[in-house]
Amino acid sequence: MKRDQVACSCDAVSRRFLRFCVSVKSKPEKGGTLKQTLIGIVTSTKSSKTLRVEVPRKVRHPLYGKIVSQRTVCHAHDEKEEAQVDDRVEIVESKPHSKLKRWELVKVLSRH
Repeated sequence: MKRDQVACSCDAVSRRFLRFCVSVKSKPEKGGTLKQTLIGIVTSTKSSKTLRVEVPRKVRHPLYGKIVSQRTVCHAHDEKEEAQVDDRVEIVESKPHSKLKRWELVKVLSRH
């Protein structure tokens, strides 16, 4: 994806402020909106048509600089109930299905 500078209302010229004036340009499919996709591991399928997916990520500690592992927990909608625990899945953001579900299952990448 390309990062292009866009016009903004701020008059700041320093690099510190220019990072807020940068947008990611990408063409969505057939006039739709650009949706984020994530790849994670299914940790629970106890609810009906609902998956609990953990997306691991690595971040640098702000003070000490050590790379630490963190995770993001997403609740995803699985209409056909095809995913199982420990499967690696791809999910895409969607309209809210319930209080917690904001993601939908796209496909199962690998079975455990």
